[in-house]
Amino acid sequence: MSPSAETSGFGARSAVVTGASNGIGRAISVALAASRMDLWLAGRDEKRLDATAATAISLGSRARVIVADFERDDDIAALVEVVNNECEQLDVLVHAAGVARADDAGSAELPLAAHHAVNTRAPRVITAAVQPLLLRARGMVVVVNSVAALRDAPGFTSYAASKVAAKSWADALRVELAGRGVRVCSLFPGQVATDMQRAIYAHGGDAYEPDRLLQPADIAAVVAFMNDHPQMELTEVMLRSAQGGYVARSVSA
Repeated sequence: MSPSAETSGFGARSAVVTGASNGIGRAISVALAASRMDLWLAGRDEKRLDATAATAISLGSRARVIVADFERDDDIAALVEVVNNECEQLDVLVHAAGVARADDAGSAELPLAAHHAVNTRAPRVITAAVQPLLLRARGMVVVVNSVAALRDAPGFTSYAASKVAAKSWADALRVELAGRGVRVCSLFPGQVATDMQRAIYAHGGDAYEPDRLLQPADIAAVVAFMNDHPQMELTEVMLRSAQGGYVARSVSA
């Protein structure tokens, strides 16, 4: 049994993080754990989720692992059921799960379904299902988007389309919840040193130099700042590496 599975009796300030098994989601989970928040950590890789939970627990947080593939409606429903049953109120909801599969704008074979399911539909469904908990806490929704939603992304058009849709949804949600105490922030990081980014560069045949990119902890620091300053709402935050990233590429930040 994982250490997180033994945790019960949640009731402190609470957060749900999707994509918590690695990369940006893991870094955000660790940052929130440093604030002693109760965490529900969701993702596909149970072993890595357990590792994230163990780190959170070592920082004094309590953590619950929920294995879920957001292409599956049943998994989304299971996550929502656990959170609604165990959480009294929800202070932070982070949508960091995502997929990025290569395609070409000139091809009719576009992997739209998977991108839409994970990057667009899952955040909407989850947020709607736990909205009463967010309202009770006057909480915060964080959508980890991408600069691909704001500029051209050749070779990843389906991914970019899903991120544009996620931006539009978050913008509408922010207006709909205005005045009700729930903050909605979209983060638009440039290239981040993650397994996903490594795969993207392998696909393009380019050298991968992670030290030139944003680090997952950089994104987590922004979320931690927002968590510590509930009196303000950062609506949209664009981030890029101070090293410039891969500025020669059209999808760079």
